[in-house]
Amino acid sequence: MSNFLELAQTLQMTVKALQMYSPTHPRAIATLQSLTGAVQSWLQEKPTLHLAATNGKMFVDGAPVEGQSLHVQALGRQLSERQISGFVIQPGVSEEELMSMLQILILKPAKLEEQGGVARVMADLQLKNITLSQTQYREVREGQGGEEETAAPPTTKALKEIKEPPTPEQQAAALAAQIQAASTPLLLGVAAALRQWKVQLLAASDQLVLPASSAASLPTGEGGEETSSGVGRRLNRIPAADLSGLGAFARETGWTDGFPTEPQLEALRQALASLPAETRLSVLKGLDSAPALPAGLRKGLEALIPELFGGAAADLVSQGATWKNLREDLFELLVSMPVKQQPMLANFETNLRQQALDMGCIQDLVLRLEWEGQSLDGRIQIASKGDNLWHLNPPQRLELLRELFEKGRIEPFMRLLEEITASLMHDEPRLREAAASTLSGVTPWISEPGFPPEAEGLLQQALTAHFGWEPVLHIHRLTEEATSGILGGLLQTGEPAQAQNLILELEGLCAFLEGNQEWRQQALTRLKGRLTSLEMLGLAAEVLHRADPMAVLSVFAPYFEFLGPLAAAWLVRALGEEPDRKRRGRLLEIIRALGPMAMPALQDGLHSPVWYLVRNTLNLLSEMGDAKLLEEVARCLDHQDGRVRRAAVRALWKLGGPASAPPLITVFPISDPETQLEILFGFSHIQSAEAVPVLGEFAANSQTPDKMRIKTAEVLGQIGHPAAIPFLTDLIRRRGRIFTSAEPLELRLAAAQALILINTPIALSALKKLVADEPRGQAREAFARLLPAQTP
Repeated sequence: MSNFLELAQTLQMTVKALQMYSPTHPRAIATLQSLTGAVQSWLQEKPTLHLAATNGKMFVDGAPVEGQSLHVQALGRQLSERQISGFVIQPGVSEEELMSMLQILILKPAKLEEQGGVARVMADLQLKNITLSQTQYREVREGQGGEEETAAPPTTKALKEIKEPPTPEQQAAALAAQIQAASTPLLLGVAAALRQWKVQLLAASDQLVLPASSAASLPTGEGGEETSSGVGRRLNRIPAADLSGLGAFARETGWTDGFPTEPQLEALRQALASLPAETRLSVLKGLDSAPALPAGLRKGLEALIPELFGGAAADLVSQGATWKNLREDLFELLVSMPVKQQPMLANFETNLRQQALDMGCIQDLVLRLEWEGQSLDGRIQIASKGDNLWHLNPPQRLELLRELFEKGRIEPFMRLLEEITASLMHDEPRLREAAASTLSGVTPWISEPGFPPEAEGLLQQALTAHFGWEPVLHIHRLTEEATSGILGGLLQTGEPAQAQNLILELEGLCAFLEGNQEWRQQALTRLKGRLTSLEMLGLAAEVLHRADPMAVLSVFAPYFEFLGPLAAAWLVRALGEEPDRKRRGRLLEIIRALGPMAMPALQDGLHSPVWYLVRNTLNLLSEMGDAKLLEEVARCLDHQDGRVRRAAVRALWKLGGPASAPPLITVFPISDPETQLEILFGFSHIQSAEAVPVLGEFAANSQTPDKMRIKTAEVLGQIGHPAAIPFLTDLIRRRGRIFTSAEPLELRLAAAQALILINTPIALSALKKLVADEPRGQAREAFARLLPAQTP
């Protein structure tokens, strides 16, 4: 048993860590992991780990633990103080399950008793691999005997099991615990994630809900729209319990295949009544999983269906459970048990009357049952009577409206829509909430073909007014959602200006309202932000590419300008991702129209890995930017793509004028020919005198292609600075006295023309002298044709 002493020590160290730290603290996690490993090692050698205690004495797997270990004594004391006969730990036990067991050992005995005792807490925890021990042990010392002893001599220390027949009350309590243990957890996965007790989580699931208008009223049709007054709780959908494990228990307690005896039925009734209302409905949902044998158990459960249903449903209503999910659970049960429907509803009504609760939920369920089998005309007739429209749940209202819309039944569609929009101004918050909830489902249909224009106008007008008026925050949120649907529909139908006008109208309305709540302004900000979402910007861009060319600047440019810098940044990114040249052209138009607003995004575009985005950004900057951007643009002169480099040259001289000369002069000698031509073009426009020496040497270099030398000579003439005269005359002059040589005639003529463009006396005199020195021949005649009109 020495290995158990080590296990007990590890267990107590984990308990201490959990008392000192939170379950998520690294120290607590480390000790828990160590304990889990030790327990799993034990279970590799033995089928179970059975920990039991009697009067502080510990037993492990039926054998007493000898010795004076402080850790073993502490464990025995913890079990005895909490009246825990013991735990049975089975293979497959998880870290989370061990955590739950330890939390019980940490919980003070009085607190454990407040929660219904260890059996109730264990049932709520739903541990699969840790159960309470049903066997008590006691030590039998020398000379002591038991009922089953024979003549064999007594052992020095023997162990006996004590099994006593349970009383009817104990049977009922045990059955309740068995059913509770069989129920599917109501908070799946949460306990494992947070490492906390299921009972604590169940308590934490209770939430404050909004008070209804009447203390005794109940929701009558809208899920999540109304609640009973005061503090209620939002009930999640109830899962079906797995009752398959009750067969063995029923057989052990004397159940047969016949109808249960009155005491058995009463014990079952008491057992079920002691369960939480959610668990009772969970049992009803899981009746199909009840064991076939002994058949009497299933017969007893079926006999109690009406009172089980009516009592649990009324209890949940009285506790303030949100009607939406509760109604769905009750309806599901009624539909699944058609033979029992009437007694179930009757019992529900009786329980509601006994607790002085509103009968509206009965009407709601009956209407729902009637609704399911009706034709479209029948449903129109039902919805048009009295306030039946509001007894339908939101999916039913939307399904009816949708069917009317799809089948072209515009007249009843508009009639119901008018009733719903009119209810936005009702004094009763419940009806306003129901109306706003329904409209939030209708507005996305605006973009669909065939949606009536009059319906679109009605929705926009009603929701705009309600947005500026509604005083209840959670109802206003529904109106905001519906208005968001209108904005999406307007964009999908190619009406961005209408979406813009809707936002402007809401802004104007809110600006002049008294008591303008901050949350209303926040809602307005969210709506405008909705237009700048990736989804809505992408939608607007798609509409832009399909629009008439005249609308690009008249409609879409103002719309994107209204959306602000976020839209400008998105457009620049889209420009870099758009492969289609024509569509890129449209984006360029819009960005160009945005002007200064787009500048920060364009600057970011210079660093894009997409070459054509950088090129297009440079082209835009050359039109929209200023000299402050020279340094950033100049960096693009080293771009790996020649098209980008040439765009950078154009942007540079257009933005900087003469100030752009230094970086262009630096890169000119080492650039590719196409970029050099672009730089020459820029030098001719800015008439940079600084560039003359570099250009003169470039033109004089015989290794330079003749085409580039000729172009350079022309540019020197266009710059028109006298510093170019020596370079140009040198290009024209013949070399040598006896055997002369000269540059190609076309280059010499280009240099001569450049001197004429410089048009200074020195330039013209130099040219005249060069022509006079030229030998007779074709070249001299060509030069002579240039001179007459230019010389004095």
